[in-house]
Amino acid sequence: MEHNWKLNPGGVLILIASSVLACDPGATALESSEWSATVNRGQDLDSVREPGGEEENPDQVLEWNQIFIDTLIATSTANSFSQRLGAILHTAIFDAYNGIERRYTPIFVQDWAPKGASRRAAVIAAAYTALVGLFPSQQPALNARYTESLAALTDDDEDGGRSRERGIAWGTEVAQAVLTWRATDGFRGNYPPFIGGTAIGQWRPTPPAFGPMSTQGLAFTAPFVLSSETQFRPEPPRALTSATYTDDFSAVKALGRRTGSTRTEEQTALAVFWEGNASVHWNQAANQMARANNLSLSDNNRLLAAMNLVMADTSITIWSSKRFYGSVPTDVTWRPVTAIPLADSDGNSETAADPEWLPLINTPSHPEYPAGHPSLNGAAATVLLSYFERRPQTFTLTTTGQPSRTYTSIAQARADGNNGRVWGGMHYPSTVRISDAVGEAIAKYVNRNVMELAEGLKWRALLDSNQWPSASESAQPVSTALPEAPQIASSRTVGEEHRSQATPRIPSFSRNFVTRLLPAGSRTAAFLLTVREVAAELGVCTATVYRLFDRGELPHVRILDSIRVAPHDLRQFIEARRKNAGHA
Repeated sequence: MEHNWKLNPGGVLILIASSVLACDPGATALESSEWSATVNRGQDLDSVREPGGEEENPDQVLEWNQIFIDTLIATSTANSFSQRLGAILHTAIFDAYNGIERRYTPIFVQDWAPKGASRRAAVIAAAYTALVGLFPSQQPALNARYTESLAALTDDDEDGGRSRERGIAWGTEVAQAVLTWRATDGFRGNYPPFIGGTAIGQWRPTPPAFGPMSTQGLAFTAPFVLSSETQFRPEPPRALTSATYTDDFSAVKALGRRTGSTRTEEQTALAVFWEGNASVHWNQAANQMARANNLSLSDNNRLLAAMNLVMADTSITIWSSKRFYGSVPTDVTWRPVTAIPLADSDGNSETAADPEWLPLINTPSHPEYPAGHPSLNGAAATVLLSYFERRPQTFTLTTTGQPSRTYTSIAQARADGNNGRVWGGMHYPSTVRISDAVGEAIAKYVNRNVMELAEGLKWRALLDSNQWPSASESAQPVSTALPEAPQIASSRTVGEEHRSQATPRIPSFSRNFVTRLLPAGSRTAAFLLTVREVAAELGVCTATVYRLFDRGELPHVRILDSIRVAPHDLRQFIEARRKNAGHA
């Protein structure tokens, strides 16, 4: 094998190889075995993996996320149970994968995997172990899926299966640790039934069941990544005599009634459809868009972990708030099905009672404020938009017993789901808006402070600081001090035999060096190279660069929904290739 090494005028070595980094047939129109490269400095490229290799290496993260969706549907799991289950599953998957390829700070399991463990096998084993622990009645079906998934596995590194077996052992170990952690999170605690109170405006049991607060344990469940269940608790609800309450009352009274409503036929259908399981809906959307946009295995791992963690901690926040405000006699938490028949007692001259009023959809057994589904819509949609805002957004959602619905907009799905709570007669418009905003705020916080890029922390700190060297300082090295990684409560290590390894630090760069590698005036991706620039520097197609990412051979960082590569990491990669070629 022959290698030619050239020094690019920009300062980075370019590898021009005849076969060491070959693209798929047809991936490039250039037929020469030596490719020339022209860097387009101003062109951005989203973090998608171009077609080629997907069938050879199926995405086990998406595969097992789909199995989770199928299991929720098969077991008719209640919505209020589902977010916690999704977070447990994807914590196990994320930390199993991340323990082998440490691109991000871990969620819970801090240890590194045994050397040579297969990432894909670890994902399969972690997902299977977690789902069997969460859905023991489904073990026969899960066993069959597990066997099929392992049979399709191809990344055993031709070592006789040892890599696969290490991955299976590691993934199983991580999942067992996560299951043990969450077994004592408070969800299954024994709590006295909560029935609110009879004060005007206070929640009390609603027809037809007139039962106590459902899934009360969720209100006392420890969050996965937030510091506490009150960290994002919304302000108290509006007062009975406020203009906001008057508007809320009038809107739901007209739109949400079972008969004689002002809503359209389509609004009625949407209300019934979006009463379905939010975890099913948003995982379906995420899975389908990730496939359609060819996201890498690593990106899918973080996407689904982030979304399910955000939804879980949002549901815990909301349920804790429901339980808290529902216990306060002066806070307005009663449901429309209670408020409208009793409006003559609310002290608001603008509201009129209707003793016969009933909602389109039977009211859930928990306080009205804040709202569960809208908070989950805001949480999930915010995470998805951080990945797909400028990409195709087509996905099909299902609700048992209802026709499926296809969307081409995350925002439209979010709006329909939120409006459906008013059209269904279960929530007031202001509650919907506030609850959606809570979910959005949690999503932004988690996306920024959890699963941070291990090599990219300092880059984000530099970007956030907005402290750029002056002209006189431009030749001086930029500080590489790393901000402290977020401390997640109850994190632990698994197995004394797996010794923790320190995250490597990236050396200083002078501003003169990095500005030669970046578009003039670039601020959103300062100091970092786009995928297309990396491909040009290496003299290969972008599909090859994505395969290097997927195999863990070339570290990369995420800036919003784009992938970037640190010049230092590219130099190290090239240097390693040159050394390996010298020994060939």
